[in-house]
Amino acid sequence: MVLPQDRAPVDDAHYHALLEDLEEGVIFQDHTNRVVTSNPAASRILGWSADLIAGRSPLEPNWPVAREDGTPLPDDELPAVVALRTAKPHGAQVLRVQRPDASYVWVSVTARPVFDADLPYPSGVVVSLVDVTQRRESEAWRRAAEAALRERERDAERLRAQHERDVLMARLAEAERLESLGRLARGIAHDFRNLLGVILNHAAVAADQLSPSSPVAADVDRIRLAAERGVDVVNHLLSFSTGSPQPAETFDVRDALDLVVRLVRGPFAPATIRWERAGPTGLVTANRAQLEQAVLNLLVNARDALAGTGCITITVTRSSDATSPSGASITVSVHDNGPGMAPDIRARAFEQGFTTKPDGSGVGLATVDRDVRAAGGHIALESEPGHGTTVHVVLPAATPPATPGLR
Repeated sequence: MVLPQDRAPVDDAHYHALLEDLEEGVIFQDHTNRVVTSNPAASRILGWSADLIAGRSPLEPNWPVAREDGTPLPDDELPAVVALRTAKPHGAQVLRVQRPDASYVWVSVTARPVFDADLPYPSGVVVSLVDVTQRRESEAWRRAAEAALRERERDAERLRAQHERDVLMARLAEAERLESLGRLARGIAHDFRNLLGVILNHAAVAADQLSPSSPVAADVDRIRLAAERGVDVVNHLLSFSTGSPQPAETFDVRDALDLVVRLVRGPFAPATIRWERAGPTGLVTANRAQLEQAVLNLLVNARDALAGTGCITITVTRSSDATSPSGASITVSVHDNGPGMAPDIRARAFEQGFTTKPDGSGVGLATVDRDVRAAGGHIALESEPGHGTTVHVVLPAATPPATPGLR
């Protein structure tokens, strides 16, 4: 607000009318700091009527003024006192003023000295008041909200860190448990392999003492085959438990099926196994022991699905496959004419730990799926209630090894 520099605003009625409409509180004090006049906005902000404000001085003890944070403000630092003493305007300063009802109001105060032409010093000072209580409370609320948000973020970060520590500790405990189980499994596997070696030795001795026409010769041969497959499985278990790479070889999948069928055909009776070797060459590259064990698991599941008698059919097909490096795939299909699976059972068939057998472990099909995927293949399952079940093991076809040329 621009005021004449040669007279106080109290001498000009024009300025009185102007001050009446201002939202900003305005107080004119004389050179002794006594209030000469004020506008209605000043009364509203300070809580004093114009009559009670007139003649008062901010230096009086019953008009307490403090700094914004409530600490005492010396009299010689009041904006009006500073402006009169220095004869210079005093910039905005936020102060806390106590109202007559003991409540507090925070105001932004500026002070501007006023001069008369015949006096060498200020004849008074114009004090402007802007109520910043609501803004200050809003800022305080915002700061408190931001502080609370930061605290919640710190709490969340602490919880995340604690969760990560808990997860790491759980993983460490699980790794230690698995390592202990691995050591136990390796010890058992070594002992079991030794027992299988004894069985193989006795089977070889028994086979040497039997003529080919002996009625038990075939049974002894199956004992030998089962023990040899057992040794392969144990070797696979030992390799897996030590993290050793699983050896892969290129072989005709029909050879593996011949061996597995010979192994189970007798024990699976009265169930019938239909397997005809005739068909396309089924060269694949995989760990043979793993594949044989996978097929054996499928045959056992198929046998268990049959109610006593029934039929298990094994087929090998070759088809074009753009995703295979050789452009073809080999599919081993195992079908049983059992009761089939309901949709909810079929959806969980390869889930680790899931089984419908009273004494089942739920690891057979999950292991088959893992081993087939390790060989670069996949499994497809078809089953409907009343129509049996077919499991397709699809593997990339291997390229036949080149025949060395003659010189």
